[in-house]
Amino acid sequence: MSYRAMKNNLESLHSVSLAAQRGAILIVVLVILMVMTMIGLTSSSNMLSQQQMSVAYQQRSMAGVAAEAALRAAEAYLSNNITSTPRLANFSGNTLGLYSNYTMLGAITNTSPASVSLADVADPDLWDANNSVEVIDYDPSVANPPRYIIEYIGRDKGTANKLAIDYNDPNIAADPKPHVFQITSIGWSRDQGIYSVLQSTFKTGKGGGSFVY
Repeated sequence: MSYRAMKNNLESLHSVSLAAQRGAILIVVLVILMVMTMIGLTSSSNMLSQQQMSVAYQQRSMAGVAAEAALRAAEAYLSNNITSTPRLANFSGNTLGLYSNYTMLGAITNTSPASVSLADVADPDLWDANNSVEVIDYDPSVANPPRYIIEYIGRDKGTANKLAIDYNDPNIAADPKPHVFQITSIGWSRDQGIYSVLQSTFKTGKGGGSFVY
């Protein structure tokens, strides 16, 4: 084979090798770009999911804080207004948001179960101005102002069967045992569909006629 032919063959092989290398490099670059794109998409998706979770948590927290505010408002009402046995008359069915399953001689004249006015406290659509008390001047950014109801549920006897007592005993007004109430509240976040329902138990102070807190 002549020198020129050998040279041409070598140049031809070199060109093929360079083309193959360039092709391989291009494939590697494309694979790297594809992997980086997938990583970027995954990171964006994770970031979006985290943001959504954060917003949902904030919304639930806002609803919980609103419901807590309603509990505190109900407790303040009881502390400031239910200061003696005659004041229990407010639970005779004539005061918005106050309920009782019992009558009490000299105080609660009619039964007014909460379940009649508010069949399901866990249903936010049932809470309204006709059956519960609105917390005024609350954060206007929430979907609805928080609300509460208070139910009279008996007296604390200090035993396992603490609420069993004869409510029509003539001597009941002089009994120093605390009266017990169940408070139920609801609070909303900015989203109408995110809400929180809480319950707590409240006791009056001890005392026969007037309650000492």
